[in-house]
Amino acid sequence: MERLEVINPFINKKEEKFLKNIAERTYKFIHPDVATLFAVMSSLVSFVLYVYLNGNPISYFLCSLAVIAHYVFDGIDGKIAKLRCMSRKNGYFIDKISDYISSCFFVAGFFYALTRNVFTVGFLLVLTSVVHAIYLHYYLKRGVNVKIGGTESRIVLIALNMYMLAKSYL
Repeated sequence: MERLEVINPFINKKEEKFLKNIAERTYKFIHPDVATLFAVMSSLVSFVLYVYLNGNPISYFLCSLAVIAHYVFDGIDGKIAKLRCMSRKNGYFIDKISDYISSCFFVAGFFYALTRNVFTVGFLLVLTSVVHAIYLHYYLKRGVNVKIGGTESRIVLIALNMYMLAKSYL
């Protein structure tokens, strides 16, 4: 079955060139699984910064850097696999699982730092899980590969971090 891809053409044009350039420079040195691991680890770093550096405004800036690192590593893992001529059926699912885990770290960290309310964070994690389950359903049952949301959500998270940084200094 051929998969229908839904993409954001504006962002796709800009980021494909940028990420392909990085992948071409690094594919000899970084295995795609290591890039995926670095993406998850950068989201974990952001979670730890949100939780343990709460009250310190610079934590929002450092979390934005971790989000950018996640964006780069998550964006180059598949491109590195293609450049290395690696084809694995499970690679796509591993990437989606790591994206889900990273989303949970970002959502839990940011909203815990913002509210310090475990119930709110739990509700938002359930909501994140529902969104990922719907996405997985459409991918497996309907053959639709939605490539909208990852970059956009990272841009929103960076903007929220910068807002919180500015708010803490005002």
